[in-house]
Amino acid sequence: MIPHDRLLLIPADETPVPSPGSWLTLPLEGVDHAIGSLAIAASAPAIYTEAHVTTARRIAEMLGPLVESIVLLQKERDRRRRMAVLPEVSRVIAGSLDVGNIFQELGAAVRTVLDFDLMLVRPIGASGTLQRSMLLVGDMPADLQPERRLEDYSFGARLAAKEMVLVSDGELDQSFPGDRAALERGLRSVIVAPLVFGDTLGGVLAFAKPVASRIRPRPVAAR
Repeated sequence: MIPHDRLLLIPADETPVPSPGSWLTLPLEGVDHAIGSLAIAASAPAIYTEAHVTTARRIAEMLGPLVESIVLLQKERDRRRRMAVLPEVSRVIAGSLDVGNIFQELGAAVRTVLDFDLMLVRPIGASGTLQRSMLLVGDMPADLQPERRLEDYSFGARLAAKEMVLVSDGELDQSFPGDRAALERGLRSVIVAPLVFGDTLGGVLAFAKPVASRIRPRPVAAR
């Protein structure tokens, strides 16, 4: 028996905050990689012994594969729900040849699975600059879309490498003019996906939300 007041499962990308009392942190191992850590805390100081550490390690070894299975199951449920939007996307595209109208309806379809306030496409012109968007869901006047280059953004190199980028509050860098403009407009959470045609980066698809939190998939309804 391990005395404790709190027990936490901490994701691999988060750092546990030490308890003012006693604190044990054990790695949670999945099938072939670390998936997080198990934290056991008590308000009383210095109560854990080597025997407690040994017991906690055994518990973590048993919990690791179980937690990994639960996480994978939830990811699969979320993936299936997001995939369910594809028939609606197909219907939108098949129902109109008006690109602007398609994009508006596409935004409505995507919004059922992704929480965003602004969605837009910005093509990359022959000079390498991001052009003003004619495909826009949300409120963003044309004068707030200057023809910037990828290097005007702190994440521009990642886009140039054809990587998808997720930026949350505190990660935008005001020393970059593109980041600074986004902050001035109140945008705090941004997802930017490269639009690749063959081997060429032809533009970007961006989602943004003017709140200090990440854009997240909408919750899966209980069944």
